[in-house]
Amino acid sequence: MQAPTALNQLSFRWLGYLYGQLKDEAPLRRRMLVVLTAPGFEPVELLAFGDNYKSELAGILVDEGKTEEATALVSRIKVPTTLVSTSLDPRLRPLVPAGFNPRAETERFLATLRDLAASHSGLLAVVLETATTLRRLGRPEEALATLQSVDPEGPRAAEFNDLDLNVIVLGHQRAFPPC
Repeated sequence: MQAPTALNQLSFRWLGYLYGQLKDEAPLRRRMLVVLTAPGFEPVELLAFGDNYKSELAGILVDEGKTEEATALVSRIKVPTTLVSTSLDPRLRPLVPAGFNPRAETERFLATLRDLAASHSGLLAVVLETATTLRRLGRPEEALATLQSVDPEGPRAAEFNDLDLNVIVLGHQRAFPPC
């Protein structure tokens, strides 16, 4: 199934909200999962990977006996935390690539985030995700320095085109710095 190009333009947050509204509608949720995990669905939002949807649909497919399709979905998961969660689900654990190393995958993801931050310096979301990933890697000082490098009221505030969506998250991460 090919997702329409116009769907890629929609806000991923809005799609998540819509998906949440279908919580009591299993057939519709499944149909939406198929669309949100289709190879042609590539949201223009930079950090909208949709990996949680891939993991959720993989579980449904395993329950339906469609292990091969589920394995293909799991192989497309990019975010290490989602892959870790997937590996903890007894139904999906056998589908996680052999030799999966959470730390190595998280380091690789951090490198991807740093590349994104360099090429999209106007996105606060990338900075926040970088800091979160550093915390997961046990590098709190580096995470805090990353957060302190952006000040929503400082001279760089005008640089961020997603400040209105992420300023609360930034404030929370600063209020509760890593131990």
